[in-house]
Amino acid sequence: MGETLEKDELELLFEARAELDRGEELDASEDLICECECVSIEDIREFSGGQTLNLQQLIEHFNLGAGCSSCVKNFEMWKARI
Repeated sequence: MGETLEKDELELLFEARAELDRGEELDASEDLICECECVSIEDIREFSGGQTLNLQQLIEHFNLGAGCSSCVKNFEMWKARI
């Protein structure tokens, strides 16, 4: 106890704190809608090109529902995020 940190140790500590702070600012577009097929909000946005898509189009393009199907079951919960 009572040890002082060296300059390089302090720099690493500040860098780690800054990295943690940035973690709170993560882009929600990276959130996965379908973990089984690794489909993110951004993937769906890029595919849609700003157009309104229905669930069937997303199922066909991204193979949603092929795994556990919770993404399809929860469509009403996440569709507004697109």
